[in-house]
Amino acid sequence: MLSANKQKNSLADPGAQKRKRLFDLFFSLSALILLLPALLTIACLLLFLQGRPIFYREDRVGRNGDPFSIHKFRTMKAGSHLRSSVAASNDPGITTTGVWLKRLRLDELPQLINVLKGDMSMVGPRPVSQKHLSSLDPQRASALLAIKPGMISPAALLFIAEDDYLSTVSDAEAVYIKILLPAKIQMQLGCQESWSLAGDVLVITDVLWRIWRKQTWTDSGEYLNSLEKFDDLAN
Repeated sequence: MLSANKQKNSLADPGAQKRKRLFDLFFSLSALILLLPALLTIACLLLFLQGRPIFYREDRVGRNGDPFSIHKFRTMKAGSHLRSSVAASNDPGITTTGVWLKRLRLDELPQLINVLKGDMSMVGPRPVSQKHLSSLDPQRASALLAIKPGMISPAALLFIAEDDYLSTVSDAEAVYIKILLPAKIQMQLGCQESWSLAGDVLVITDVLWRIWRKQTWTDSGEYLNSLEKFDDLAN
């Protein structure tokens, strides 16, 4: 059972939801204004190097099961996303430009629009597709749907090397659904049990400070390799 302090700070509290939404509005709008030159530069490069479309949209399941379209800079060749619901770092469908955008996580920047619209929060569990949601046990899926998905996940740093990890297994989609996704969801939900605005700020600053450090990627790789594997999936 949650403590009284946790209950007070829980996102089930309307006051906490309002504070979080105000923070999301302020942060996403500020970031869009500050990053506008970078966003326009990336868009122009994509248009020149790989043509239209510049953006990629895909259906995700939001809070309370409400569907929405997530925005990303396009990193895949046309039709490549239809082959699998995940893309390892060695996926032949990733464009040359897309490799670097995904590596630097710059393809995620358009999701600031999703945050501004209210589809997502700045910090929270990463949004999942209906296919991935259906693979979760009912209790975990229900807990996930009670929280607005986030642009930055509390589990972001530990799972930052997952694309590289998935490139080493024979069935990336199966390993992601059976091994990585449940572990990621469990960690994300655990971090949301006692929400605070300071906690969101800490997650954002920690991710921005460490995301491109070599040690962060090394630690993530070691963690992912330490997860329990199913021999018929991971080998």
